[in-house]
Amino acid sequence: MGSLGPSARRELVVNVSDGQYRVEDTEIIIDDGWPEPEDRLTTGEDRWFVVLTGLEWGPLNVTIDTGTGPLETNFSSWDSVVQRGIEVTHGSVDILGTGLTVQHEIALPGSGWYVVQVHARGRMSRLAKGHNADGEEEHLIQLRPADGPVPHLLLVGPDEFGQL
Repeated sequence: MGSLGPSARRELVVNVSDGQYRVEDTEIIIDDGWPEPEDRLTTGEDRWFVVLTGLEWGPLNVTIDTGTGPLETNFSSWDSVVQRGIEVTHGSVDILGTGLTVQHEIALPGSGWYVVQVHARGRMSRLAKGHNADGEEEHLIQLRPADGPVPHLLLVGPDEFGQL
């Protein structure tokens, strides 16, 4: 398991299983095990969300940005971008596969609400960039402290894969 401290941007390798990976609070509460993925990139609730991938199984490069600068606003190189919130109770979130094994722990500046932007490109290739010769899929997840619950917004997309 990897660990990432506050105010950092780092590329992680996440093991995707069944076309998804999870980001969740350490004290997860689930009311609905699979809410309708309205934005076609994520689904989830206040303390957890799933990122839907084109890749079915295997390693995927995911850049995690917990810095203090503004969220990215130039979306021209991304096929799909979603903004959502996550409530963090103990100052960190975990990245897991469908087997619920923690792959990475992401330390955050503290507890409370965070605005999250999930960016994806290349999902239609169904292969991971840097892991397959023709792979194009890669993701960026940015997390920043927020004053309270964050509206769920589709900023770009849905991409071609999300329209299937």
